[in-house]
Amino acid sequence: MSKKHSIVFFAALAVVYYAVLQGRTDKKDSAFFGGDTWEYQSMGVNFAKGHGIQKFGAMEPFDVYKFEKTVPLPATYYRNFISGAGKDDFFRTPAYPLFLGVAYKLFGVSPRAVKIIQLLMLVFIAASLPFLGRHYWGKPGFIGGVPAGLLYLKVNHSLAGVILTETLITAAVFIVLIAFLVYERQRRTLPACFLGVSLGCALLVKGSLIFLPLLTWGVLLTLAVLHRDPGGLKRLLVIIVSTILTVLPWSVYASVKSGGVIVLSTQGGYQLLTDNNEFCTDGGWHPEWIDKNDSWYNSDGIDTLHPLAKVINFYRCNTQLLPRFMFQKFYHGFWPMRFLWIFIGFALFDGICRIACRFTDLKIIRLVTTGPPMRVPTPMWVVAGNFLLVTLVFHAEFSIVPSRFVAPMDFVFALLCCVSAANLFMNIFRNISARRQF
Repeated sequence: MSKKHSIVFFAALAVVYYAVLQGRTDKKDSAFFGGDTWEYQSMGVNFAKGHGIQKFGAMEPFDVYKFEKTVPLPATYYRNFISGAGKDDFFRTPAYPLFLGVAYKLFGVSPRAVKIIQLLMLVFIAASLPFLGRHYWGKPGFIGGVPAGLLYLKVNHSLAGVILTETLITAAVFIVLIAFLVYERQRRTLPACFLGVSLGCALLVKGSLIFLPLLTWGVLLTLAVLHRDPGGLKRLLVIIVSTILTVLPWSVYASVKSGGVIVLSTQGGYQLLTDNNEFCTDGGWHPEWIDKNDSWYNSDGIDTLHPLAKVINFYRCNTQLLPRFMFQKFYHGFWPMRFLWIFIGFALFDGICRIACRFTDLKIIRLVTTGPPMRVPTPMWVVAGNFLLVTLVFHAEFSIVPSRFVAPMDFVFALLCCVSAANLFMNIFRNISARRQF
């Protein structure tokens, strides 16, 4: 397919995807007054109105923020929203509030406009899957990428209809994948710099992507050492420095404004404690320990330690809870990811058939095992590893879409699933056609 035809096909696919899903996505011109949304919305509006970045609360009349009209308004939220007006909010990373602020500067304070932009972002990613698949797997990848995009959107389009970070996280993950792809093709300084900047931007979108650069650096270091590649080590240094320099301006600004050391946000320590305490038997988020004087963290006698040290001490003293908590987090985080499990089913089926081929001469088994097994590219392993580690360290979330915190990488699972199916059917068709010729 020529470049011109590829552009036409991409555009047609994007139009079809958008036409199918635009009527199903919530586009109300309002934002939820609660959860994480009220922080993001107020910071975005305040930036658009010229009050600066990361400014929380009612710096404008309440109606300007376009919150949903709930009757009555939550008293605690409303009181905090008024009393906290103008507070620097370093509990959140800056990219999504800035994204909202820029959108509201361009289009006015319109959550509907943001939701449309978010849906277009998801559509862009979905329409790109055939080309991402073609790069890694050729014809089966391209064919599988077409239904993968539609299936991914069908399951996850609801993310676009809320003022939350998940759509921007998805875009950040996609950009990192593309940057990694470019670096694999052209192992030079400029692609290395692009990969590093994309990793830094991902960190500014959400702290839940914290393992993405760490795993990327680890994989590239391992490959450079195994292949005895001094050039690879130099490019890795470029990637690391580019990542740090991308995050550094924000870290300096937040640290100076807060009077303390902030790398990304202040949420990490709080999140570690609320996701790893004696109440987390269901693998979820449990902040109730804060209000209980006899809870572990209020009575462990080490209140001055860093939250990570407190969590390590908790599991050291409660070793029996660790396997149960990890299982619950994994189960609630990954069991709802249907595309992942379908892909694992295809992979197991292929593996069993290939093993069976060594011990039997059944023609029906050989029909499906022609050619090498479908391999998962390194960047996709890195992305999957990030979300697995984040789920195990923190918690699973089932609101909006199944496993909301893992959903930003669901397009990878959908692509792997559909490419596996396309590869299987193409193998069968190819073998049947070859047999008929003879």
